[in-house]
Amino acid sequence: MNLTGQLIIYWLPYIAGISIVVIGIFYIWKSVFADRNRGGRRCPRCWYDMTYSQGMTCSECGHTAQSEQDFTHTRRRWGRASFVLVLCVATILGMYWKLLDRGIIASLPTPILTMVMPLARDSGSEVFKQLSRRMMMSQVTDEQSEKIIARCVKGDWTSSPPDEAWINKYGMMLNTMRPRLVGRRNGQELHTLEKPLLNLPVKVDFDTRESWPAGASARIRVRARNWWPAGHYCRMRITNVEDPTDTRIIVQQPNRNGPRAYVLMSPPLTETQKELAYEVEVYRRRTNDDEVNQSGDDGWVRVNKETVTLPITIVDSLEAVFEPVSDEVTTKAMKSVFGSVTRWTGGPQPVRFQVLMRQTFIPEFNDTAIGVSVELFHNDRVVRQLDLWWIAGDDVTNRGYEHAVPFEDPETLLQIKDEDLEANWELRVRSDPALALRAGDAPFYWKGDFTIAFTLDSRENDVRPKPRNWWVDEEEVEGDEK
Repeated sequence: MNLTGQLIIYWLPYIAGISIVVIGIFYIWKSVFADRNRGGRRCPRCWYDMTYSQGMTCSECGHTAQSEQDFTHTRRRWGRASFVLVLCVATILGMYWKLLDRGIIASLPTPILTMVMPLARDSGSEVFKQLSRRMMMSQVTDEQSEKIIARCVKGDWTSSPPDEAWINKYGMMLNTMRPRLVGRRNGQELHTLEKPLLNLPVKVDFDTRESWPAGASARIRVRARNWWPAGHYCRMRITNVEDPTDTRIIVQQPNRNGPRAYVLMSPPLTETQKELAYEVEVYRRRTNDDEVNQSGDDGWVRVNKETVTLPITIVDSLEAVFEPVSDEVTTKAMKSVFGSVTRWTGGPQPVRFQVLMRQTFIPEFNDTAIGVSVELFHNDRVVRQLDLWWIAGDDVTNRGYEHAVPFEDPETLLQIKDEDLEANWELRVRSDPALALRAGDAPFYWKGDFTIAFTLDSRENDVRPKPRNWWVDEEEVEGDEK
């Protein structure tokens, strides 16, 4: 059915209501004002024409007028006008209550909502909410879905993919639609509605702090957001413009557009360096594609290529980057971060640390970066080291930490016996400003050093590695060990 037909069917109750009101108003006017005297004489009771009758008494009904002026009145049918007025008011109230109950936007048909999408502010507007609701309830036809997707892919005069304005408006809408399209596939073939999504470029974001000391390696967070059909790998080839031999090829798990980023470390920064520049090539590939397709390549399709430039400022020392914070309140909070150490009898790692970083989400840690080296001692010997870094404070939006395991003695840890769980275990926590630099752009970092004596907990469980968001292309595609 074409757009005109859909509009007529959708608006038919309103068209009928408006027609009743218009006709009713015309009838009321005609009943009250249209039947005027045209210069003759009419009986004010039965309205008999007395133009050619003499006297003050009507020969038809016998009514006697009081004056000659009584024969010139306009005839007004108040009963009929009142009935039609009540009917019009009831019709108007009915349409109003229907609009009030559903909302004006909800009362608009899907084709009209699709047409006004560019006028909406963002995905939180009522237009986008209503379209998303109808798609979730399968109230949208394939033809309507195709037009919605076409509008999202194209953008409008205020936004185009993949800028932030487009993401806030159309990208969120596509994220809502993609999972539902998967269930409509015929086997492994993409649904027709999914194919336009393959043309969308990837939003690549590089982020690092502005100030770095000379000789340090800048820590860069790399994030990629795509809106391809579900089940596509995203691969990025990142090349240092200053040193093309510094190239990293990384792959992102399908359907992982979350906040977790890949960490890219730059070469040591020079004193005269003012920016970091990387050339980025982005590729996509279906997860079920053969390793080598019919054309003889590896199945990767290049989507976009761009150069990312990050301005930086080189300072003389770490002290010029941020100031240390050390007091009784922050140190006490840091001690409560490390709840326990547990021995696992199964899984990829024999020992794990419990990190309760929520203890640092307090005002005393506002604008403070945490970077610590955590060493596990047994009989005065280091058997595991865990480096941690995160941004603390009660105003932090990304409440996650990152980590590295620079040292581990698996032979000793795997030989831990039950009688060894309670003896000679210590956890030493030392601040490291170099690690705090990795956390992000903050004017302060926590400074401190303490040791905790404790006993090991023990659990019997096969802890499986969590799937990684990113991996280097030369590595095997498997889980992330933490």
